[in-house]
Amino acid sequence: MINNPERAHTTSLLRQIATKSSAGQIEWVQSNPSTFQWVKTDPASSLMVSIQRADSASGQKFVIQTGNRNSDYLFQIQDLNSKRVVVMLSSKERPDMLEALAEMYRSAERGIDQQNNRYLSRLL
Repeated sequence: MINNPERAHTTSLLRQIATKSSAGQIEWVQSNPSTFQWVKTDPASSLMVSIQRADSASGQKFVIQTGNRNSDYLFQIQDLNSKRVVVMLSSKERPDMLEALAEMYRSAERGIDQQNNRYLSRLL
């Protein structure tokens, strides 16, 4: 891995967001089976945050037998006022960020599960 303090700081920030997500402090919505989004608003701006997983098979026969897949992750932040993507991080282009992005995705899944459980509990 390249010794890059900015990249290390980015990874740290991603992990902090993942921790908040796991604690239920971020309200993700699942926009499709492999994408989670949340809108962060403050007086200065509104940001659409998304994390997406793309699975790829590493040899069809092997995948069928073991169920293993390789996953890549894409994290984006879009400024909703300007409609510009202001941050885009891809584990395919930045493999050293794979674990942090995967952690973010798993934490968003947990957040959705927590929200689902709150609604399901209301049915009882």
